[in-house]
Amino acid sequence: MGLIRRIKKKIATKLNEKTFSSYEEALKYCESKTRGAYQSENLSEYRFKKTNNFLINYGNLITAPSMPLLMFALNFYLKKDNLKTPKIIDFGGACGESLILLQKIFSDKIYKSSWVIESPQIVYESKKWEFAKDIQFSSDLKNIISNNKIDIFFTSGCIHYLKKPYEVINIIAKSNISLVVFTRNNFSSNTEIKAQISYLSENGIGPHLDEYEDKLVYYPITSILPKKIISIFVRNGYSILVDIKKETEQNISGVDGDLIFFKG
Repeated sequence: MGLIRRIKKKIATKLNEKTFSSYEEALKYCESKTRGAYQSENLSEYRFKKTNNFLINYGNLITAPSMPLLMFALNFYLKKDNLKTPKIIDFGGACGESLILLQKIFSDKIYKSSWVIESPQIVYESKKWEFAKDIQFSSDLKNIISNNKIDIFFTSGCIHYLKKPYEVINIIAKSNISLVVFTRNNFSSNTEIKAQISYLSENGIGPHLDEYEDKLVYYPITSILPKKIISIFVRNGYSILVDIKKETEQNISGVDGDLIFFKG
């Protein structure tokens, strides 16, 4: 990102440095800046078109920031389960990049056994794209868990955007999924609700698409308490396999954290 753009974003972040009393208040503010906020039609279309462009131009999905932890979890699973194709939920999995990468290992079987759980707008947009036609998209997490024996729950940079993050965390902890992966989370010792600001080009994988104006987009973000997540999973019989914290550059106080829980 160029110097002028970084300065512009920094100024916008400073001017919009607000802490909200509720998710609803933050969402109302963000929607006044970006129509639809995280469910913006323009943002959803942009992400799929950008991913499609990346794939057409032979982009390497292994370079995506969430892939190293996914591959670690997958190797751990395969060591225990004799190369069986896993049933995976990629919660907040955007355009299905993780499953497209795993298809090179498991063939199309991975599409039949796994799901991307996303917002209704992303699910709707997914039906328009050839590269996503075999991927199972859904917004109904409870239904997928209830009707399938899931092996790996994976989520990258998503939980902190939810209205009720601990509701989803509790559902997963009670599900008996053997391997649960949280990566690129916004962890903090205090819960704060703010507006995250990014350029449109910072969303999705691959180079920016010039036909889209590179506007600033806003959506609510909540800092998550890692101790609370750990307590929920330990209480439900899980062991901690990975616990990593590192400084974050997000415009909200906290650390970027990874957690993997295992129940065997």
